[in-house]
Amino acid sequence: MLRSLVGSEMCIRDRSTGRTASDGMTAVTLTPVLGCQEHEPLCYLLRVDECNILLDCGSDPCFTQELLEPLKQIAPKLDAILISHPDPMHLGALPYLVGKVGLPEWCKVYATIPVCKLGQMVMYDAYQSWQLDWEYGMRQQARKCGLEPYAAKEDLEAQLQSQGVDTSQFELFDLDDVDLAFADEPGSQMRTLRYSELISLSGNGQGITITPIEAGHSVGGTIWKICKEAEEIVYAVDFNHKSERHLNGAKLQLIKQPTHLITDAYNGLVSHSSTNKEREKSMLGSVVDVLRNGGNVLLPTDAAERSLALMVALDQHWRENPGLQRQYSLVFLCEPGGTVMEKLGGLIEYLSDACKKAFNSKGNNLFDLKYVQMVRSLDHLSYFKSPMVVLSTQPDMNSGMSRQLFSQWALDQSNSILFTTRGIQGTLQHDLLQNHQTSGNKLTLSIVSKKLLDGVELEACLLYTSDAADEEDSVDLGGRRIIKKKKSKDIE
Repeated sequence: MLRSLVGSEMCIRDRSTGRTASDGMTAVTLTPVLGCQEHEPLCYLLRVDECNILLDCGSDPCFTQELLEPLKQIAPKLDAILISHPDPMHLGALPYLVGKVGLPEWCKVYATIPVCKLGQMVMYDAYQSWQLDWEYGMRQQARKCGLEPYAAKEDLEAQLQSQGVDTSQFELFDLDDVDLAFADEPGSQMRTLRYSELISLSGNGQGITITPIEAGHSVGGTIWKICKEAEEIVYAVDFNHKSERHLNGAKLQLIKQPTHLITDAYNGLVSHSSTNKEREKSMLGSVVDVLRNGGNVLLPTDAAERSLALMVALDQHWRENPGLQRQYSLVFLCEPGGTVMEKLGGLIEYLSDACKKAFNSKGNNLFDLKYVQMVRSLDHLSYFKSPMVVLSTQPDMNSGMSRQLFSQWALDQSNSILFTTRGIQGTLQHDLLQNHQTSGNKLTLSIVSKKLLDGVELEACLLYTSDAADEEDSVDLGGRRIIKKKKSKDIE
């Protein structure tokens, strides 16, 4: 089954006999909910007799609610959900499905431990990126309307609405929905598994077993094997059969002769004339060249998937080159970045054999990064001097700190941006990749940002730390209390 083959329901026949359920055998039906076009997120409904299994639960980078309407319609009928990788293309709609739509009590979400833990961090980062852009956009709109842009968010939103301005914010899911979706505890719908752990489904899934198999590509990445009687269905998307520095290759030897194979051809037409090591060497060379010419390097990336390989490669290169250590900073600009690194410390068993051997014999953890600094905000980034290398979320640059940083660095021709993934249509990343070879091409980008107050604005809104200030004259702005300065009155 290629990702681009069909957009409607199809019945899968037994490959050896051509028989279907009407002949008294297990009926297997696959319905793509999403994932029928080249860049669509992955989400498929697999029906095995009376059991409805959702294969992945992805969302597009813009979290378009209209795109998820089919998912909302099938939610009450689901018996199980299988998640294969910790990124929005595979689990981006899960907080919405669990928190806002709701799942039947009997429907469990199955994922490996790393996919659950890292997926939660990925969705934290995605939500905060959209909230950051919403707040900045609202304050920019307030300035255009002649309102005080640094007022409390609630007050500013009400003032803009009174003037007929649309202040709709990101409402597909919130942080509580993220916590609910990834809560791995008794009574929750998330059920975490280890590789090769065999689980028997109940209810409509009676007689069906599922097994997660190592897929490579991401920490905890999974190929799912689904069996009932003589039927063996394998769901294998975005797997990598080659080993990486921090991951083993996919354990394809554990898959013998499945009766049905569901896979994708996203990379089917991509050919590389060089090896992974050669491409990594070229990337590192490009980074160093930009730095030595006085420029900064921006690497838009994800929160907990391919960013890990990039950080390990850069950190190791810095370890081997003392000259780089003294002159240039390496930064991972991601709000939950520090938490991601902490969680990886407890996931050694899901890393490569070489990583596990180094940890067991010497206590070395590949992700004890010596030269990559964890930075949570653009404000904190200002403490680092240029030139520097910044890995920043989000990879598509439709929102988040990568978009903000790009707007700051784009006008300086000494700076560079390096993409390590292909862009999805409708994103800033895609536009940049499509247009970069055309000389004289201009790109209009709408960006909002914070700035230091000065002059009249500073006089109108001063920061105070006094606890004696009047509460009615204070407002909340990003966790800080802003106290408006009172004009002094003459007492006669």
